[in-house]
Formats: sequence, C-alpha cells, structure tokens
Amino acid sequence: MLRKIWMKSTVAAVTTLLLAVGMITFLLIPPHTQLLESFILLLFVLSAAFIGILVFGLTVSLLSDIVTKKLIGALRVIASLLIHTSAGYLVTATLGFVLATVVAVVFFIGDEVMKLLIRKNIVHF
Repeated sequence: MLRKIWMKSTVAAVTTLLLAVGMITFLLIPPHTQLLESFILLLFVLSAAFIGILVFGLTVSLLSDIVTKKLIGALRVIASLLIHTSAGYLVTATLGFVLATVVAVVFFIGDEVMKLLIRKNIVHF
C-alpha cells in the first residue's frame, strides 16, 4: 500500500509540474508588466495546488483503484477516467470547470502511464 501511495504521490508531483509549465507559459504571454509579482503569486498557487492535487488526487485515485479492481481492459480505463473526471467536477467551484477537468484528466493519464511502466518493469517503486 505504501508503494502505491508513493507512486500516486509521484503522479501528483508530475501533474503539478505540468500545471506549472502551463501557468508559466501563460504568464509569459504579453502584456504582463508585473512579472515578479506574478511569479510570486504563481509559487503560492502552485504550492497550494500541489497540496490539493496530492491530497484530493491521491484519495480519488486510490478510490478509483478500489472501485475498478475487478474490471479489466478498456472498461477499467473508462470507469477510472469517469471517476477521476467526476472528482474534478467537484472542485469546479474553486478552480473553474476547464482547469479542474484538465487537472483531473492529466492526473488520470499520469496514473495510467505509471501503472503501465510498472507492469512493463520499466519503473520500480
């Protein structure tokens, strides 16, 4: 179980990193005149986002694994995607519909890729 939590925490960190790249790219599009203040705000937002993605994403991902344990193949993947995106909808009041859905889907994809890499013995946890 600890191995699974460590793996999903890694997925949360990668999801936050991808969110950071997207936000930094957005900040570099003109006309941002107060770049330093924007980057300080970005660091604060990303710190909060990492904690949220770690706690909420980890919980949802573990729940998804429990619910879809008996399913196989494409049915398991679709059910897992629905669970992740449904959980993403729960946070739309604070993040907005599009961003919450994107973060949920990115976390789902990261989780599935990590499972595939572990199954193929490419990554070890």
